[in-house]
Amino acid sequence: MQDLWLHETEKGNAPQKTLNRIGEKDHMSEWERLLPRPKSRFLRVKCPDCGNEQIVFDHATNNINCNVCGAVLAERTGGKVAIKGEIVASLE
Repeated sequence: MQDLWLHETEKGNAPQKTLNRIGEKDHMSEWERLLPRPKSRFLRVKCPDCGNEQIVFDHATNNINCNVCGAVLAERTGGKVAIKGEIVASLE
């Protein structure tokens, strides 16, 4: 757990006390600090051969082939996949 520290900020004439984590960006809201977003997403990828659109997880552990023609849409790399088709949309 990170250390918390209390500091005073002056806005106008009245000082205000705020509670921040050390090294944390001030522009993040309280909910963003408490509930971080995942770094992985689902992508809608268009096949370069047949034009079929398919939904792909960007941290997949297996190679992903097109359901229609069998062409490789994404190859595994150990982290994020290498997308071979065109990314149409990012789904959240």
